Amino acid sequence: MVELVDIYPTLCSYANIPVPNYVEGYSFKPIVNKPTKKWKTAAFSQFPTPALREWGAYPLRPAMKETFFGPLIKNVEARIIHQQKDKWNRNVFENTLMGYAMRTKDYRFIVWKDKHKPKNEPIFIELYNHKLDPSETVNIASKNPKLVKKLMLQFTKGWQGNKPKLK
Repeated sequence: MVELVDIYPTLCSYANIPVPNYVEGYSFKPIVNKPTKKWKTAAFSQFPTPALREWGAYPLRPAMKETFFGPLIKNVEARIIHQQKDKWNRNVFENTLMGYAMRTKDYRFIVWKDKHKPKNEPIFIELYNHKLDPSETVNIASKNPKLVKKLMLQFTKGWQGNKPKLK
């Protein structure tokens, strides 16, 4: 498993250029040379609210609702209000909700949090089994609490806790 942050250090490695200390990725040259080598156990990404990730606009401005996207926003928002029930908060949804995803060999695990309150419990969790549901159509989180707990522990370790064994 490799990530976009790994491209820069990989190119540096091939060009024999030192990688700056602040770079988070790792050269994947070792797995190009030996594809069976064990590598990262997870890849991480981050994206804004569910409705917004449909087209990448952030933050949601009132004028956006008057465009072609208005019906889509209304549809997605209605699904999320139904899903969240009494936890629904328009301000968080439109301005500070952030999705943090971890992709493992078998799963995509998404933790939705208020980015201004990162220590709080997640607002929502999504879990998809890529072997059974590669299109991510069925969220299995509520039916798999033990797996959610296990993946949350791995997720909490972050990219540094899932980095490759380099030697």
